[in-house]
Amino acid sequence: MKVHMPCRDCHWSPPDRRTPRKSQDSPETRRRLWWLSVVPIDQQPADRSTMEIVRNFFVRIFNAYHHFADRGGTMLAAAVAYYLAFSLFPLMLVLVAGLGWAFRATAIGHDAQQRVLAAIAEQASPTLRDQIQEAFNAVEQKAGASGSLGIVVLLVAAVAIFTQLDYAFDRLWDRPNAGEMGILKWLKNLAFTRLKSLVMLIGVGAFVIAVMIASIVWQGVESVVQSTVDLPAWLRQSTQPLLHIVLNFLAFTMLYAFVPKTHVRAKAAFAGGALAALLWEIGRQVLAAYVLRRNLPTAYGVIGSFMAIMLWTYYAMIVILFGAAYAKLVNDEETTPKLDRPE
Repeated sequence: MKVHMPCRDCHWSPPDRRTPRKSQDSPETRRRLWWLSVVPIDQQPADRSTMEIVRNFFVRIFNAYHHFADRGGTMLAAAVAYYLAFSLFPLMLVLVAGLGWAFRATAIGHDAQQRVLAAIAEQASPTLRDQIQEAFNAVEQKAGASGSLGIVVLLVAAVAIFTQLDYAFDRLWDRPNAGEMGILKWLKNLAFTRLKSLVMLIGVGAFVIAVMIASIVWQGVESVVQSTVDLPAWLRQSTQPLLHIVLNFLAFTMLYAFVPKTHVRAKAAFAGGALAALLWEIGRQVLAAYVLRRNLPTAYGVIGSFMAIMLWTYYAMIVILFGAAYAKLVNDEETTPKLDRPE
């Protein structure tokens, strides 16, 4: 048996094999010291910031995928998409009625209504657009008790989707269940949840207004610029997706900053919003090419329209919840102490 003798001329001592070195053998330590195990210290470049940022990004994506899968992210997305598919019609009715009431005295309001209906026709089907337009005309003409009662019913149906989305965020952010509650506490929690869902609904309406205003302003800017400068076709085609990415980034960032029932750092909200906006824009182009070019809604009638709605809503929930998982990991990294690299 080989025995290590202590060195008299140095401070070296034999390793203690009785106690394992947990801090150096843990998965977190191996992940953070990955760079040192690949490149020797004397061959490492002076500036490793770019490579470390890229490596950390892919590590976070990998960890976010595992966190998303371990929490049942696909099942949560399917459940929320199911509620969204059935709440979409009441939700669109409330949005169209609210936008029409807010801009009823301006020409922009009438144009905004047509823009919303045209977007519904492109993304879903002309039949759904006709149904929403007919329901909106009925709400606009009737302002009595029946109309008020109908608005309340539509609001209750529309906020159901946001209640399920709030539950999905609790699962992904590892929020504990409330457990057994008394009647008073249960009513208080229910009222707070419904109020939070209503605020989300108002936020969706505000986002729709912001998108329409930004589109109108951008079209005016394009018309002015094109009258003075001859822009290339590729530049005109790339500006609209960039505008969508910026608006979606702001919307997703606000979602990840305020929906979780915990303190979310700005860096985590920005990171999740940027990733979700990029994934949504890529998926939107792919789904538009698959659904619209193949005429999926019109090929199968009403069933095809529902299939298209379910496909869009499911991918939207995948993007939102995966971005939430990514934001959660970034937030955990910012709140936990980091391991210093040995000198």
